[in-house]
Amino acid sequence: MRVHKDDLLGQLNNGWKHLMTNLNKERFSLAAQVTGAAQHALDVAVQYAKDRKQFGQPIGKFQVIQHKLADMQVAVHASRMLTYDLARRLDAKLDCRKEASIAKVYCAEAYHRVADEGMQILGGYSMTPDFPMERHYRDSRIMRIGGGSSEVMRTSIAKDLGL
Repeated sequence: MRVHKDDLLGQLNNGWKHLMTNLNKERFSLAAQVTGAAQHALDVAVQYAKDRKQFGQPIGKFQVIQHKLADMQVAVHASRMLTYDLARRLDAKLDCRKEASIAKVYCAEAYHRVADEGMQILGGYSMTPDFPMERHYRDSRIMRIGGGSSEVMRTSIAKDLGL
């Protein structure tokens, strides 16, 4: 297709570079979005574990629930650190294709793990509209696809490893 020089966006034959710059920003945006959502899912699960009583005590007193919540906190914290690191790299205008892919795949999959464990902790209540966990679970599934699927992100990371 012929395009008049006045209608070009960016430099001629440099479109892929511009596209990749925007893809990195999109992946950052998605990493930040799912990290915040994962934090909310964790907050909901923690509050439920404090409020729900079974056998005369809050279910959060049971070690299995504590371990699930601890693992969820680790995933959220790691997601936050990856997102902050990517933000710093983007702000410094560093090449960060690999880091953008890493943040996107890790954060999206962490959100899914957090939402899945949240479903376990809330049990049957997780499926009701009274609690947002079922929405987190559905949203977390699509986030592993949108903005580049986890498989595409892994392929990109592998290329950056020279494979």
